[in-house]
Parts: sequence; C-alpha cells; structure tokens
Amino acid sequence: MLTVDALLGVLAGVLVVAGSLGPWVSAGPWSFSGINGDGVITLVAGVVGILVVAVGRIRGLAIAAGLVSAVVAIYYLGRIASIEDDDFCSISIGWGVVAVLTGAIGLLAWSFTSLWNRGDRRVVYAAGALVGAVLIIFVTLSAAGVFSAVEVDAEASAESTSESVSASEEEDGPAETPESRPALSGPVQPIGGQIRLAGASGVEMVATVERVIDPVYGSEFDEPAAGKRYVGVVLRLTNTGDAQYDDSPSNGAALTYGDDREASATIVSGGQCSGGFTGGAKISVGSKRKGCVVFEVPKSNTIKTFQLSLDSGFADQAGEWNVRPANDTAAHRKSSSASDGGDAYEEYDAPSAPSGSSSGSSTACDQNITAGAGTTCAFANEVFKSYAAKVQANGGSDKEVSAYSSATGSTISVFCSYDGTTVSCSGGNDAYVSFPKWAADVY
Repeated sequence: MLTVDALLGVLAGVLVVAGSLGPWVSAGPWSFSGINGDGVITLVAGVVGILVVAVGRIRGLAIAAGLVSAVVAIYYLGRIASIEDDDFCSISIGWGVVAVLTGAIGLLAWSFTSLWNRGDRRVVYAAGALVGAVLIIFVTLSAAGVFSAVEVDAEASAESTSESVSASEEEDGPAETPESRPALSGPVQPIGGQIRLAGASGVEMVATVERVIDPVYGSEFDEPAAGKRYVGVVLRLTNTGDAQYDDSPSNGAALTYGDDREASATIVSGGQCSGGFTGGAKISVGSKRKGCVVFEVPKSNTIKTFQLSLDSGFADQAGEWNVRPANDTAAHRKSSSASDGGDAYEEYDAPSAPSGSSSGSSTACDQNITAGAGTTCAFANEVFKSYAAKVQANGGSDKEVSAYSSATGSTISVFCSYDGTTVSCSGGNDAYVSFPKWAADVY
C-alpha cells in the first residue's frame, strides 16, 4: 500500500501527464495541446515518474523525470509569454503547461524528501545543486526573452486562422510590397462592387463588400490595443464554382491603411461582427453567405483598401475594394449607435452609381454593368437589380423588366435577352444595358 509521501509523488506524476495532454497555448477560441509539440517528452517523463514512485526505487530516475518536465515547461512558458503581447489573436498560456511545471516540482520534492529520509544527504546536496543550477539557468533565460527567437508551434497554427502583425512591424517595418500579393482579378471596386475570384480545385466565388463599420465594437471582453480601433468589413460571398467552399475568409483578407501598411484580420467575441467570417465557412455550390471580417487599425489612420483572395490567401488572384471613407460623394455615411453602450460608429455604404455618358460610346458603370450611349448608370443599375430579382425569383433568362429612370421621372420597360454569356437589355428611348448573367444570379 502506498504511503502518504508516495501517494503525493504519484499525484505529481499524474499532474505532469494530465498537463501534457492539456492545452499549452490558447489563441482566441482555439487551444493547442502539449502533445502537438514537446508535450510528448513530458508525457513520457510523467509516466516514468509515476512508475518510479509506485515502485519506491531508482529515485535518481524520478529526479531526471521531474527535471526534464520542469525544463520543458519553463522553456515553453518563456516562448509563449514572449509573443503574448504581439498577436492580435491574444495568444496566452494554457493550463496544461502550468500543470506540467507544478507536477514536475512535486516529483522533485518527493525525490529529494525520499533521499533525505534515507540518510543520503550528500546525494541530496549534489543532486539539489545540479537541479537548482539548471532551473535557475532556464528561468533566467526565459525571463530574458531568449526563447522568443524560436517560433511557437501553436503560434504557427493560430496564424492559419488569423494572421498577425506585430506592433513593431506596424510602426517601423516596411509596407508589404505589391510583388508579395496575389495579382488583382480586375479593377479596384467601390463598396457594393462584385468581384469574381477563382481558387484551387474548382472553387469560384463572387465577393461583394456590402459596407464598412468603423469603428466596430465587440463584447466587454474585447479591447483593441492602446491607440487602436476595430474596423469591420461586411462581405457577401456566393459560390459560383463546381466545388464547395471550405475556408476561413479572414485568412485571405487584408486591409490597408495610412501609408499603405497592411492590417490582418482579428477576432472579436461579441458585438456587431462576432461569429460570421472570423472562423471557418462552408458554402455549397450556388449558396450565399454574409459575414463580417474585423481588423485592428491605429486610431489616427484612415483605412484605404480591402483585399480578398481565396485558398486562405494563397490563390493566384485577389479582389480589391476602395473602402476609404471620403468626405465627398464617393461614399454615404450613416451615424448609428452600437448595441453595447450607444457608442457612435460609422457605416460606409455602397456609393450611388455614376451617371452614364451621353456621348456616342458606352459607359462601364462598374466591373459588370455597361450602359449604352445616352443611358445613365443610375438607370442601368436599376435594370440590373430588377432583372436579378426576377431571375432569382422565377428562373429563366430572357425577361422583360421595369426600372425607374431618374432622368425622365418615370418607369421604363426594357427587354433583356441572354446569349449564353451576356444579358443585353434594350427599350424605352434607345436605352441599352448589358451585364454578365452570373452577376445577376449572385446579386
């Protein structure tokens, strides 16, 4: 039967084993177990410690198990603590690594107590000096931040869901070069513009930036870093490809601000932009999904462009939208109140479509809609929306639709025909509008 001392030693070993299996790193809503890294070493050491204590012999092996577990735990505590204040994902120490260190100290205490009670004083002094020296060295190195030069395994995993930009990179680092970004799939769009994006394995999405909320507020537990604010970009994604979309939109999203510096997506646990596109999204073929991506931006900087690419940012092409909150007619602002406390925020909606040209040439109103000579973009936009509503409600392709013309102050009927690629609408007083059918299908 185990004595009280032996029972305490076994419990210390169990604590090392449990801690090895528990989370060592927490990053937002995610956590990463010790056995994904060097926790395998402490797991073996904990099992060895339990067996040695239960047998009551080979106490030197118990000292080795406790020392190895303590060194690994201190090493990881130093590495995790060194990045805690640098990540938007709020990387923090998990209870598992703390449990390993506590259990390791318990194993060492049992070993030294057992040797002392047996009268092996010289062995206790020698082993104690060695263990103390090793622990002091590792604690000193950890406190000095030496281990920060090595990337934490779980940090890399956390970055797959939310890329981080350190404070030093934002203040002093160079802006990302255009060569490092995917090539744009088309011209830069305003808020409300649609862009078709292609990914790997038949994935194809039509993305629309519906509005920007600046600043956006999270829950009482969400707090941007000092001197910064949260900005939310509301996206609508439609799957027009041949395969299911299964990705995290925030992984391939970026927001530029100031002198073209780039902010990556972060996570808030509550408020207007919680959930949605902060995590993974699965969108089947033909389905739509709307969500919000949140960024942390310095308070003194104006946001400029939003960029999105598929395949977690590794696709060959990207779409870009101009989200700069201008004081002119490029965007319309609405004052509102946040749900948590009534703090004011701004929403930047899609701008009104520009007027078409009355010259003899057609006008590209946006990436998809073209207005013929003498047809305004405002009317072309109304035709497009009316056609999209009819097609989505009733199916088919050739449609007669009615659209309001602000130029004439009346509703005009036009007939839209589909040639397999483009929808062409004509009627009224020589009005002409064209656009790709896929754009209407996903609007």
